[in-house]
Amino acid sequence: MYKITSCLLLILLALSGYCNDGSVYYNINTQSVVPINNNTIRMAEETVIFKDDKVATDFTFINDSNTIENATIGFPVLYDLDREGWGQYPGSVTKLSDDERLKKIENYFHFKSYLNGREIERKLVKADPTNPNDKSDNYAYVFDVSFKPNETINIKNEYTVRTIAHQGSNLLESWAFEYILTTGKLWKGTIGKVHISVSIPLSNPYVIESDNPLVFYFIESKYFSLPRAYTISVAPKGYRTVYNKPYLELIWDFENLEPDFNIKCRWDTSNLEPGGYYIGLDSLNEILDDLLVKKMVDIKKTKQFAQSLDSSLPVEKYLELIYLFFDALPETMLSNRKPEYRMMYLNLSRFYVNAIYALYGGSFQAAPAWQEFFSYFSWYKGTTLSPAFPADVEKKYYEIGAIRDRLKKVMGVQF
Repeated sequence: MYKITSCLLLILLALSGYCNDGSVYYNINTQSVVPINNNTIRMAEETVIFKDDKVATDFTFINDSNTIENATIGFPVLYDLDREGWGQYPGSVTKLSDDERLKKIENYFHFKSYLNGREIERKLVKADPTNPNDKSDNYAYVFDVSFKPNETINIKNEYTVRTIAHQGSNLLESWAFEYILTTGKLWKGTIGKVHISVSIPLSNPYVIESDNPLVFYFIESKYFSLPRAYTISVAPKGYRTVYNKPYLELIWDFENLEPDFNIKCRWDTSNLEPGGYYIGLDSLNEILDDLLVKKMVDIKKTKQFAQSLDSSLPVEKYLELIYLFFDALPETMLSNRKPEYRMMYLNLSRFYVNAIYALYGGSFQAAPAWQEFFSYFSWYKGTTLSPAFPADVEKKYYEIGAIRDRLKKVMGVQF
């Protein structure tokens, strides 16, 4: 695998990154380009759309002067690994000639540009690094454009990228996408409007916002189905999320931007079955085994779990996550899994039903173990035997209750 990064930046795990069109100077003698500032042309608008390993960019430039302005516009790319294949030993690295590298880059990006709707040819040339310590080989797609006095022009780019960074054991993977905004400072003034959209392919996602948001989903392989979660590292903050099935879209909008930051997205899968760290399946399952089978509450473990949950998530969010767990659970996992898995699902469904009951003020007079269990949660106030649920909550309550009853029947248990 060749690792190629645009915008003169090498991303961790050697993914692909991308940047906006910058103002450059092309040295015809050295056949290379260097970034320069342009004080007459400004970038009025910038749109970036990333989806299905394809990137589309749309720029609007305005000549603010009353004279003709000629500019060389360059889209930098970094080609940092000249080896055949992936995971080669140093001794087996294959060196490439300049022409071979150019061909590899062009075959990788499939780069296309359009000036005012008309496709144009951009030349791929060597570029000087913006960082003098950067020892990688830098390149840029460049073309010349002449602005009439006060003219507005539109430039669109389309290219292909690969975002998968690593696939480890048990189908745990990492991806990343980076878009460099800081090169926009090369143009006059600020960027008037910026819209950036990064779409992550998911099924049944559920987003919990935090410093590192969690997106819950399911992954199915040829051999088995397991629940997974994406832990997303995103910068900068201030984005919003939209689910347009089957994609989770991260969206940024800026106005009058003088960018001193770049867009960075990395998403890593985490295993949510048993031992899933975020919804605490291991610890909760162990506590509920004692509660349901031995009819006793492990006070120390229950307090630890309750305090951990209280400090990390509102209970409503936690219950929504458990509901999604069951909503996305493949049918075969309820009946054809190992007994310990079915017991985990039974415990979790029992917890969900009783937690909903407790959340809306239900008192467990006939089930003192559950009463003691929920007494360790700061939000619990059991005052009634007939709590009233909102319609949407009631629907979910009975759905998970049906799963609980089905599991009890399959497993032949009465508790």
